[in-house]
Amino acid sequence: MGRTAELRQLDELLNSTRLVTLVGPGGVGKTRVALRAAAAAAPRYPDGVWLVQLSGLRDRRLLPHIIAQRIGAAEHFAGSPSNALLAHLRDRRLLLILDTCEHLIDACAELADAIVAGAPSVTVLATSREPLNVTGETTVLVRPLPVPGAGSGEGRNPFGMIDLEEGAGTGGGERTPADGGDAVELFARRAAAAVPGFAVTEANRAEVVRLCRRLDGVPLTIELAAGRLKQFSLAEISRRLDNRLALLTGSGDPDERHATARNAIAWSYDTCTTTERTLWARLSVFPASFDAAAAAEVCASGELSGTEIFETILRLVDKSLMMPAVADGRGRPRYRMLDTIREFGAEQLTASGEDLGIRDRFIARYLSMARHVEEHVFGDEQLELFSELRREQASIRAALEYSLGGRIRQPDRERDGAELTTRLWAYWVSCGRMVEADYWLSKALELIPDPCPQRAWVLAVRCFLGAVRGAIPQAVADGRAAVRLAESLRKPLIAGRAHISLCLALTFAGQLDAAVRSGRAAQRRLAPLGDVTGLIVLDAHLAVLHQGLGQPAEAIACYQRGIERFGQHSGERVYHGYLHVAGAFGYLELPGMEAESARVLSLTLLAKYDLDEVTGTAYSLELLGWLAAGAGRHSRAAWLMGAADPLWVRCGARLSNAVLWEPRHEQAVAIAREALGAERYAQLFDAGAQHPLDQVVALAINDAETLDGSVHGLAQAGGPTGPSGLSDHEWEIAFLVATGLPARQIARRLFTTPRRVEEQLKGIFAKLGISSLKQLGPWLGEELASRPGPTVLSVPSARSLPDGSAAPARGPAARRR
Repeated sequence: MGRTAELRQLDELLNSTRLVTLVGPGGVGKTRVALRAAAAAAPRYPDGVWLVQLSGLRDRRLLPHIIAQRIGAAEHFAGSPSNALLAHLRDRRLLLILDTCEHLIDACAELADAIVAGAPSVTVLATSREPLNVTGETTVLVRPLPVPGAGSGEGRNPFGMIDLEEGAGTGGGERTPADGGDAVELFARRAAAAVPGFAVTEANRAEVVRLCRRLDGVPLTIELAAGRLKQFSLAEISRRLDNRLALLTGSGDPDERHATARNAIAWSYDTCTTTERTLWARLSVFPASFDAAAAAEVCASGELSGTEIFETILRLVDKSLMMPAVADGRGRPRYRMLDTIREFGAEQLTASGEDLGIRDRFIARYLSMARHVEEHVFGDEQLELFSELRREQASIRAALEYSLGGRIRQPDRERDGAELTTRLWAYWVSCGRMVEADYWLSKALELIPDPCPQRAWVLAVRCFLGAVRGAIPQAVADGRAAVRLAESLRKPLIAGRAHISLCLALTFAGQLDAAVRSGRAAQRRLAPLGDVTGLIVLDAHLAVLHQGLGQPAEAIACYQRGIERFGQHSGERVYHGYLHVAGAFGYLELPGMEAESARVLSLTLLAKYDLDEVTGTAYSLELLGWLAAGAGRHSRAAWLMGAADPLWVRCGARLSNAVLWEPRHEQAVAIAREALGAERYAQLFDAGAQHPLDQVVALAINDAETLDGSVHGLAQAGGPTGPSGLSDHEWEIAFLVATGLPARQIARRLFTTPRRVEEQLKGIFAKLGISSLKQLGPWLGEELASRPGPTVLSVPSARSLPDGSAAPARGPAARRR
């Protein structure tokens, strides 16, 4: 609403100042102003505008991790998360918005100061209830909306913290509702949303103006008051608020305005039913959005039954105490509270004495979710489960803070926190949050020092994650400690899983004989237990180990055995991808198998990119670069390895710091650089690093030689569609269906389920307005003929795919074979 003059001046500040902090009481609209200013300034920042919402974060040590995750930076570098962030930002020109800093004020101030000093083209825009108080900061106070009719009640610069232009906030005079930016218009709009037909008229205008002035023009309080017109008349709202605000003097002091907002929220709380108050308080444990099922699982107890939850949520939405959020992947509605509303609810929850019990239920919910995910981690639900975890990431972090935060030492909670972290091992890798996972695992080790199964699990998982992200010495130490502890506790499952992790860590460390012993020990312990999940992971690790031992045939046998363990109709994707990478390493070492390696890597690249999994995408691009170098395709090798480079930075280490692979990387670089010349190689390498990733993936899969070819980019799930209305994933299905492949074989190639392929095919037919496979072929031919440049995916011959495998890759490697 409005704020034209303030936004104009803020735009000028962002053009000349590196650190701007918007300050004001809760509910005054700081975030809205920041987002509007950022939208106006966005064209000046070629590397983007990045919003990092901090309200759900409580542990200051995670601040650089959260920012790094949001902007796609590495989470660790030279031993410091802050160094990793600064390394990423140093040569970028972007706007970083740190929203809601007050509860982490010292950490935000320290980091903002470091960014201003170390990243000369980055601008930081912060929102907080108090200044950061660092050198170079310009503090702008976000004013309440002006109240027309009798002046705003504000003198010049009411907050006294920066010389804004005279009249800023009122446009040099009083505003009317027609100006579109005052408190009365905000009230009118929100009231009309609550009570259709409501309007500010000559008859009620004076009462509305008085009410808005009584609320100091604070947007949140005005919205709360307007939302109560369903229950009370305008006169009743004014009278009840007067009783709550009677002790305030109306001087316009910032602290007093905060008290005004707080009292308005308290008044809303007083006018709620007992059920609404109870749910409001209990829902405050959710740091971000949630659905009705989560609310019922955590909040239903005592006088509040599960059947009442949904209707009570809707009543809270009607009263502007909650807001609808983005629905989940299945269209289920989600809800969230504004920070100020949630803070008040948390106070009421503590006062009720229910806080510990509700937090225990909150932890139990996400522990139960983690157990379900691990039990089905290699099932057909994998993608849906991981998507759900991504949506719930803020709540998972809150559950870990409640259990491992250390504010109140409770052994049962700490064990739950340890289990929650370890059960999510596959998710941490898939979503690239391995450093954050390491943080929580380390906290668990501090809190659980005595020998017990939970400690052994934590060590085993930290070993695995450490190996993948390249923290090899720590990973080896953790793996050995996990094995010793599990053996002493006589826990064969934990010991077997620990040996799996240790096998990988030792392989990456170049201690291959010791890795062989750990691999055999894992096999001896897990085979009798029928631990299929563990054995699949072991197959992937053994394939890598045999490649390091110079035994490519054995590596390929392990890879194929792992694939077979999944079964013919498996829709699992994450570890299929890792097995394919491991198999590709083996094929690389066998003369004449270059085309097979390229085929496997193309499958993996498509799957890992679709999953938004950085590590797997980096491995696929890197190995395709090696293949190109070996085939004499030096330009392709240079840009492929260049494209992998920024992904390796995000992972924290190239090729997981594995000593057995670094020589292969250097060899491929040397071959391409010698052929192209150092200057040309560097140009192509940099071009690959800077090229849009979706286009790089499309070009890589299409066997392109250069980056300047015309090729259609690959869209991720939910991405944009082409002129036909089909997404690139649907295009791929259409290609494969047109070859005559059955859904089962297509599902194997695309790492999904036959049922899902059939569902997507129905959607494709509906978009194209056709009803049979006979109509698909002619349509596809016409569409391809009208498209410029090569297509992303070649249409294989159905005759070449009797076993459901994909056709060999095209290009020089395939011709040599």
